[in-house]
Amino acid sequence: MVKRRKITYVKPQYYIFMDIDRLRNEILPCLEQAIIFSFSNNLNLHTAIGGKYAELFVAAELWEHEPKLAGERKKVKDVRNPESCDIVLDKTKKKLEVKWGMLHYRQDDPF
Repeated sequence: MVKRRKITYVKPQYYIFMDIDRLRNEILPCLEQAIIFSFSNNLNLHTAIGGKYAELFVAAELWEHEPKLAGERKKVKDVRNPESCDIVLDKTKKKLEVKWGMLHYRQDDPF
């Protein structure tokens, strides 16, 4: 019989601000390289990380609108059901749903 460990989750006591420079200069290029590697080697890695790459890319592009991702979406006031989208813009109170299907586009693809 396999003994299973109990997994405990720790909630952060304070909000950790995202480092936008590190996101733009280190994280996004690394994820982009992983996606390119996946496409060029016919792997399926891009399906697992592509959605998060797209969310982080959009958040970086819309940084001046104070994007909120994951658990931070719930803290935005005056937005109905903020968990129903990928990103909530705190300044404009807009909800965004991010799709990354554009990465699958090929010019010679008839579909």
